[in-house]
Amino acid sequence: KTLGVVGLGRIGREVARRATGLGMNVVASDPFTTPELALSVGATLVPFDEVLARADFLTVHMPLLESTKRLIGEEQIAKMKHGARLLNVARGGIVVEDALLAALNSGKLAGAALDCFEKEPPMKFPGSVSEQLATHPKVVATPHLGASTKEAQEDVALEIAEAVRGVLDGEMVATVVNAKPVSKEMMLKLGPKIVVAERVARLAAAMADGVGKGEVTIRMRLDDRTENTQLLRIAVIKGLLGAAVEVPINVVNGDRLATERGLKITEVIEVVDTDEEKSISVQIDSLAAVEGRSIGKKAYLSKINGWEVEVPLSETIMVYSQVDKPGQIGKVGSYLGDQNVNVSDMTLSRAAGAGSEALVVLKLDGVPSAEVVAQCGKIVEAGLGPFIADLSKM
Repeated sequence: KTLGVVGLGRIGREVARRATGLGMNVVASDPFTTPELALSVGATLVPFDEVLARADFLTVHMPLLESTKRLIGEEQIAKMKHGARLLNVARGGIVVEDALLAALNSGKLAGAALDCFEKEPPMKFPGSVSEQLATHPKVVATPHLGASTKEAQEDVALEIAEAVRGVLDGEMVATVVNAKPVSKEMMLKLGPKIVVAERVARLAAAMADGVGKGEVTIRMRLDDRTENTQLLRIAVIKGLLGAAVEVPINVVNGDRLATERGLKITEVIEVVDTDEEKSISVQIDSLAAVEGRSIGKKAYLSKINGWEVEVPLSETIMVYSQVDKPGQIGKVGSYLGDQNVNVSDMTLSRAAGAGSEALVVLKLDGVPSAEVVAQCGKIVEAGLGPFIADLSKM
């Protein structure tokens, strides 16, 4: 039988490892996992739709985010094998319950195993779809109480004891509530740089097709080696992974989450003399290096792969390259206007004179659809991109 795993985080990888040990074929989908990491637990990384089509058993392991809410609905279930089975032991709301109930009643799915529901506990909501699923003859339902078992309570007690011992020994432990304090003066100094670090990382991830994984190089050009680079590194991790994890990323868990997601981070620190030279850049693998700097308290994009630019790192950023010839900017601007997307700022950097390759960075009011972004690329025959990074909620 084939097990399809949607979400190869810590739990998803453990499930894949155990299924492989039982002799199952395991296929998986996760935009934040490398093929090498998947293979290390016996899984083959394939597109999401292929997982749906190949799985005899489909199991989901991911947080409930805007991007994962109602991820598996009527359309996705229709792509699954007739007689397949679905498991959700992650979060209620990832699977559309109406669609699941209909698939069970019609025989499209042979069964389901559910540990979580949209309404919990389902028995307190008589007549709800959650209650109908929990009592369905084709459903194995459990009460979402994994942390309340005897074994789990013992594990928690052991973890607390080890953490207390570690703190008393002067160690930094993963479960510490408050990290090492940072002075008010240092936070005032680092504040604008932290914003820059997070936002250039988000743009770098977008220019890597949204994949926050692999070899990450952070280059920090600072005026003092004693600055707290850990906070800047955590800001970069937050920019790369913030949209992909359920828990807030902070100084306590940031490095661990990066390791779990397959990020290998290298820091390069250079001491510089002037404010104009200070910057933070992020590069994923050998893809685009995105550099930014703070001017006053505002974050600015200053360079992409050697192209010098200057545009505020806020709202929505679109990046693409084009042949620099008359009318190119106007065509894109007119098209975006027709789509009710306003261009609030822009900058262009070109290799030489007219006719040479140029990099265009647009700051937009709002996030255009994927179709609109793709059409912009077609209009100017873009060599690079277009790429979109939504910085409005950061």
